[in-house]
Formats: sequence, C-alpha cells, structure tokens
Amino acid sequence: MKLKFLNAFVIALMLFQAIAPIGALAYTAADQTDYAPGAVVTISGDNSDGAGFAAGEAIHVEVSGPNGFAASCDATADDNAAWWCQVTLTADAAEGSYSYLATSATSGVTQSGEFTVTAPATPEPTQEPTQAPTAEPTQPPTAEPTQPPTVEPTSQPTTEPTASPTVELSPTAPAVLTPFITSDKEDYAPGEKVTLTSGNWQPGESVHLVVNDTLGDSWRISVDVSANGTGGFVYQFNLPNWFVAQYHVYAYGAISGSATWDFTDSQPASVALTPTSVTVAPGSAASYTEVKITKGGNS
Repeated sequence: MKLKFLNAFVIALMLFQAIAPIGALAYTAADQTDYAPGAVVTISGDNSDGAGFAAGEAIHVEVSGPNGFAASCDATADDNAAWWCQVTLTADAAEGSYSYLATSATSGVTQSGEFTVTAPATPEPTQEPTQAPTAEPTQPPTAEPTQPPTVEPTSQPTTEPTASPTVELSPTAPAVLTPFITSDKEDYAPGEKVTLTSGNWQPGESVHLVVNDTLGDSWRISVDVSANGTGGFVYQFNLPNWFVAQYHVYAYGAISGSATWDFTDSQPASVALTPTSVTVAPGSAASYTEVKITKGGNS
C-alpha cells in the first residue's frame, strides 16, 4: 500500500515538472472576470516571473467576442516590464465569452485570457399599485378665499427716492512729482566717500544713475537702483584718487523723469612750515627751513 502511494506521488511530481515551464511566461490578466455592456476593460501584464515581457517594448492586445466583436489597445512596458491598456465594450455588446491575446513586439512573448459579458437583469414591472388610489379628495376644496382681497393699496407710493444717487468718482492717477538728487557735501578730497540722496520717484521705480567727471570723462559710474516704498534711495561710492576737479550726477526714471547734481573734489591744499612760527621784525622777511605743501584736491 505504501509503495503504491509513493509511486503515485513520484508520477504527480514528474507531471508537475513537465508542465511547470508553461507558467514561466509573463503574467497577463483583466481587472475583472465579468463586465456589463459598455464597460471599460483594463488588461495588464508584467514580468513578475522574470521570463516574459521586456522593459521598454511595445505590447499589442487584440480582443474578440460574439457577433464579430473586435477591439484592440497598445501599451509600452515600463522599467519593471509592467504594462496596461484599456478597451471599451459597445453599449450593445452581446453576452458571452470574450478572449484577448497580448503580443510583445521585441521578445515575442504572447499571453491570452478570457472574460465574460453579462447584461444586467431587467427589473419586472409591478403588477399592482402599492397603494390604492384615493377616490375622494382628502380635503374638500375651499369655496371662498381664505382672506378677502385688499381693495386699497397697503401703503402710499414713494414719490421721491429714499436716498440721493451716489456719484462714483473716477480713480485718481498717482501724482508724478519732480525728482531730486543731492550729495552730502559740495566738495570732497580725492578718494573720499560720497553719499547721494534722492527722492520724489514712484515707489519701486527703476532709476538709472550716472556719475562722471566733466573734464575728459576719465572716470564714470553707471548703475541701476530702485526707489523704496516712499520713492527715495541712497547710493554711496568713493571718488578716484587722482585729479578730476568737477563731477556731474544724472539720474533718470521712465515714469518720473530726470534729476541732476554737481560737486567737486577741489579741497584747498595744506601748508606745513618748519619751524611752525618765527619772530619777524616789521619790514623784514620770515625765514623757514622747510615748507611742505600737501595737495588735497584741485587748488
């Protein structure tokens, strides 16, 4: 008895190994086993067993059914070799069994499956009314109006308007003021810091600022600055260390216009004497051992 059981087990195992390669294909299925006419059928597949569809290849699916029904859809396998596509059944699709065949364009893998279409049951009409009709009205009609009509109007008409009409004013355009720009000093030493202060621009307006010397245009600053919320800005820079003499400031905005300013770097020279003081008789000349002159600008 035990020997017969063992032989049967060995035969079953051999049969399983013989048919096992059939399952080593790509997995393909529909999202449902049964559909109603007019439904959308989603067919999908993947390479979950590692021996089917390849990543990036095109998949073509053909669907056929009763009365010559035919439809198809196409998909592209993703990086995991998974794919899906959809076909829509016609509203008058016949009941019965439908089959589909998925074919890959590169690896040549094919997979098939089936689903059914079943029309929903039609409800049977109710033979008898659920409630007997009312032969008589539930309440007799009112012969007379419940309230006599009003002969006179309830209030006198208003001959004059209750309030004066409101006259809406057109919005006022923002005032455009004349911009200005000044420096913190009128005269500077070479290399000294200059602070320019400007105002009366439109808030947020872009202002193009140019500072250059008026003798040969040997030095120049050209920048764009933005006016703050009150229409002003402050800009600082250092003058060059060489002789220039006269500087001109020009500021321009597309909305407000322009403003100008001028300043110089002509500080007077300083003189240092050695000795710092001498006694001189009236009518005589002073004698110094050293006279040192330091230029501070264009004197």
